[in-house]
Amino acid sequence: MFCFAGGGGTALNFLNLARRIGAGRNIVGFQPRGLEARQVPDWSVSRHARRHLADIRRIQPRGPYHLVGFSFGALLDPVTGVQNAVLGQVYSLFAVMVFLLSGGVRLMIMGVARSYDLIPLGGFPTTTTLAQLALHGLEQVPVIGFELVAPVLLAVLVTDATFGLLARTVPQMNVFVVALPLKVMLAFAVIAVSLPLVGQHLRGDLTDAVSQTLQAFSH
Repeated sequence: MFCFAGGGGTALNFLNLARRIGAGRNIVGFQPRGLEARQVPDWSVSRHARRHLADIRRIQPRGPYHLVGFSFGALLDPVTGVQNAVLGQVYSLFAVMVFLLSGGVRLMIMGVARSYDLIPLGGFPTTTTLAQLALHGLEQVPVIGFELVAPVLLAVLVTDATFGLLARTVPQMNVFVVALPLKVMLAFAVIAVSLPLVGQHLRGDLTDAVSQTLQAFSH
C-alpha cells in the first residue's frame, strides 16, 4: 500500500494506520521532496507525480497498486491536472453524462458529416470564418458558466441580504454561526433542484453550437 502525505505533511502521518493494519502488509509512505536533507523541492505537480510514479514502479514493477492519500482529489483534478473544487468536478461529470445521454456524440458526428457537404474535400474555410467562430466561442464560455451558477449565486445573495437585515433587527443573534451551515445546505439544495434544468440547458447549447458552426461554414 502506497500512502501519500498531504501538503507539508510527512510519512509519519501514516504511522497509526500502519500499526492498525499490522505486519501482514507492506506500507510505503511518500512525502513532498525537500522536507529532509536539504533537497530541492518539486515546483510543479507533474514533476512531483513523475517522481512518485518512478519510485512506485521501482518498488513494485507490476500492479495492482493500492494508493492512499489525504483527499488530494479535492484540490487537483486528476483528469485535467489543474486545481478544481469538488463541485466543479461534479458539474464536469454531469456535463459529460448529459452529453452522452442526450445524443451528443451522434449530433457531433452528424455535424462533421454535414460539414463535408458545405466544404468539400481539399477545401478549407476562410480565416474570417474561423476567427468569427473562435470569437463566438470565447464569448459564449463565460456566459454559459454564469448561467450555470446563477441559481446558486442568487440564492446565496438573497440569504446574505436576509441575514444582514436579521442581524440589524436581532443583534443578540450570532449571525455568522447560524448563516454558514444554512447557506451550505441551501446551496446544495439549489444545486440538486437546478441540475435537471442545467442538463436541458447544456443540450440546447450543444445543438445551437453545432447549428451555428454549420451556418458559418455555409456563408
